[in-house]
Amino acid sequence: MLLIPAAFLIVVLFAAVALDSAEAFLVQRELAAAADAMANDAIAGIDPDLVFTGVGAQIDDVRLVRLVTESLSERAADLAEPDVPVIRRLPGDGVEIELGAAVKPFFGRLLHPGGWKVRATARAFPRQAAP
Repeated sequence: MLLIPAAFLIVVLFAAVALDSAEAFLVQRELAAAADAMANDAIAGIDPDLVFTGVGAQIDDVRLVRLVTESLSERAADLAEPDVPVIRRLPGDGVEIELGAAVKPFFGRLLHPGGWKVRATARAFPRQAAP
């Protein structure tokens, strides 16, 4: 008879862990979508004059940071306390955006008192349109 209340508490504990894990997964998916959009916005900011003059697909650093910052500010309402994005240039005129955020557990505050960090990374490369 005493096992039924103990089993019920264990089921409630597992449900709380599952809900907190689902929240962390949701935040990570939102970060991935935001990082992907930010990388695509950065690549869309390639200076077309440099492409047409034969210099190639280049993005100056000031414009790159401005595009990423604008893209983050558009999506900041959907994100849970995002960190400052890390911007990396990749070979082949590519851009990599790494974005992180803190997840505060709702039920598992005893298991994770400080919460945990989730990160997402997205890459984008310029490509020519098909003729």
